[in-house]
Amino acid sequence: MADLGSSYVGPPKYLTQRDSPLEIPLEVVRKLFLAMDVDMDDKISMTELKNYIARFELAIDESTAE
Repeated sequence: MADLGSSYVGPPKYLTQRDSPLEIPLEVVRKLFLAMDVDMDDKISMTELKNYIARFELAIDESTAE
């Protein structure tokens, strides 16, 4: 929050709050991996990735997925 600098126009009380953690819990990553790895070969293929994105209609374009 401190990196907002002079451009921030909101309430000043938010400037003293801590930034949210950037770490994603390992269990969340593990569940996502298992949901995407359809053929259970311990690898996420490009096809599996694109199928997962399409199935859940995620806002990720093809160039970002690649």
